[in-house]
Amino acid sequence: MLLSAVKILIVAYVATCLLVFFFQRSILFVRGGDMWRDPGEFGWSFEDVWLNHEMGKSHAWYIHAESSTGTVIFSHGNAGNIADRLESVEDFLWLGYDVLIYDYGGYGNSDGSPSESRCYADIQAAWDFLIEDQSLKPSDILLFGRSLGSGPTSWLATQVEPAAVILESPFFSVPKIAQEQFPFLPAKWLTRDRFDSGGRVAQIEVPLLVIHSRDDQLIPFHHGEQLFAAATEPKQFLEINGGHNDGWYLSREKYRAALAEFVESATAHHK
Repeated sequence: MLLSAVKILIVAYVATCLLVFFFQRSILFVRGGDMWRDPGEFGWSFEDVWLNHEMGKSHAWYIHAESSTGTVIFSHGNAGNIADRLESVEDFLWLGYDVLIYDYGGYGNSDGSPSESRCYADIQAAWDFLIEDQSLKPSDILLFGRSLGSGPTSWLATQVEPAAVILESPFFSVPKIAQEQFPFLPAKWLTRDRFDSGGRVAQIEVPLLVIHSRDDQLIPFHHGEQLFAAATEPKQFLEINGGHNDGWYLSREKYRAALAEFVESATAHHK
């Protein structure tokens, strides 16, 4: 009977590992398809943009500030789509920056399915659109990635040289956070999409701002701390208050002031 119980436990454990392996992308990428509003409802001037690349076609909005001093490539978190991020976009419009916010494959109106390689293709296409189609200089572009978006953002920052990089509520890597959330499984060995930001931030040579909250219930604060420690100068750390999804809003006065100060110093860094 003891042997049979052990066999059952082993089979259950292996089955759990297989389920995590094959369904992990439905956990990592919680895509939303309902485009329930657009920037026009805020009275903003914007363009529908289609980013074409080797892995498919991704949808973006190019939203214009009243008096633009540059453009932010906005990489959002793992749930919903770009229609859910317009309040966050407003913070950069307030700074005087246009915003190119895009959806990953399978999100919103973008075709295909999300994956690490697809996210990299999406953000590279966003960069190429601004450089090649809009004739912007790299020093005109800020990279912003929140949560999942910190992965493609940190990757692109090692491929190009933007004005600055902002990583909000970032994770060190998917294997690291997966192992912390599923300590009873060999989770770090099962992950297919790794987003190894921790191994990349030392290669970022432009000003970096890392933002995190100790109250973050999804991505622990120590991920932001460890990412910041691995980065090279020039770098800044902003600690905000509130949860993973509302910290930027609950800390908005402090948040906006820090963004403005960082952007001003980053712009001066390139002069």
